[in-house]
Amino acid sequence: MKYLLTVLTNNRPVYLERSIRWFTEHVRPHPVEAVIMDDGGGTPDLHGLLAEITPWAWRIERSSPALGQCGAMSVLWQAARDSSLDWTFHLEDDQVIVRPVDLNKLRLVLETHEHIKQMTLMRAPWGAEIEHGGYIPSAPGWYHRHHAGASEWIETTRNWAFAPALMHTKLASEFDFPEIQAETAIGPVIREKYPDATFGLWGWGEPWCAHIGVEKGARAFGY
Repeated sequence: MKYLLTVLTNNRPVYLERSIRWFTEHVRPHPVEAVIMDDGGGTPDLHGLLAEITPWAWRIERSSPALGQCGAMSVLWQAARDSSLDWTFHLEDDQVIVRPVDLNKLRLVLETHEHIKQMTLMRAPWGAEIEHGGYIPSAPGWYHRHHAGASEWIETTRNWAFAPALMHTKLASEFDFPEIQAETAIGPVIREKYPDATFGLWGWGEPWCAHIGVEKGARAFGY
């Protein structure tokens, strides 16, 4: 499997190092192309940091002043448009993948179930989600379990998720990235063209990812 890895960071090298180290350790296969967007351009020695913790080469994009989350994501969306690879995996600098993940298994489900437009790795619950038993139980009726062979996943029409997620790269060519509220806006745009489209979550609802942004505070999500 050959795919493009896109990563968004915002001058948080401590978070970024943890995120990329855990990605390198837990995710297989590794990418054949990788692009990082340093929004604001303030991350010190980004070349040295990436060379130290990953065995693959990176293209580095920078913006100054910062574009904000939607603007920075649009740069990575364009990188996917420019890629000749079939798959794109997106990660953000405050997401740590905590268990081994074989992206080939996610790819196979997306290939054989074309209505699923992305496959996300569920993050651990935080805040008000905890009292409901997690992210999915906090919104009952939106999530439905599926399986094929040994693979298990959940589908929803509720929302597209930024990351960490594997998607068909061709989606970046089919849809412009929304300028505002992109995470909530892009799902309806996709479903307008593909009315049967759903968005997948890998597994049976168990967390694959920790959102270390919440360590900064109850509402800290980077942007």
